[in-house]
Amino acid sequence: MAAKYNFIANANGLGSMDQGADFIRTVTLTKNNVAIDITGAVVTFRAKSNYSDTTFALNATQGNGMISLSGAEGKIYIIVPAATTAAIPAGSYLYSFDMNLAGKTYRISEGVLQNLPGVL
Repeated sequence: MAAKYNFIANANGLGSMDQGADFIRTVTLTKNNVAIDITGAVVTFRAKSNYSDTTFALNATQGNGMISLSGAEGKIYIIVPAATTAAIPAGSYLYSFDMNLAGKTYRISEGVLQNLPGVL
């Protein structure tokens, strides 16, 4: 079962995404406190306004450079550049953080991602 984390201001200490600023998170996958080797995995971090949307407000993948892996260390790096967060309208989005490894798909986490409006 996937963990549910909400990326909302001041919730769970995870913070939110700020419009016009880089969104950077590092996730380490472990089992029994030992890093899971995710070499060869395909990872996505996607967000959309509601369940029925067919397009994503955010579609972070390895292919577009917003996701990178440190395979044997079990680390996933999410780096969404400021230009991308600026282009996403402020508001709350449903996100899904998924990984395909050795022919199996795993939901790492899902929840709400809040994109806070920029001040400037």
